[in-house]
Amino acid sequence: MKSKRIKNALLEVRDELLKAIENGQNKPSKQVLKSSETRKVLGGISAAKLQYLRISGKLPAINADGMWLYDYDDILEFIESNKNSRREVRHG
Repeated sequence: MKSKRIKNALLEVRDELLKAIENGQNKPSKQVLKSSETRKVLGGISAAKLQYLRISGKLPAINADGMWLYDYDDILEFIESNKNSRREVRHG
């Protein structure tokens, strides 16, 4: 299934990003990211998926005169809160 592959790819990117952050790398030079930058941090998700996360309130955003901005710490918190436990049963 396509959604399962996307989810697994996203989980891998998240793990790599969190590991890099723990090592003091890959923290953006700015605290607020544009939608395109946020999508990359979240593993290349679609614009529609990011919009869904914003509208549903799962990922807070700031509307700056029509441009959506995302706080880097909110993105990390979203990643952490959606982390699956290692004990999750995998079907496949």
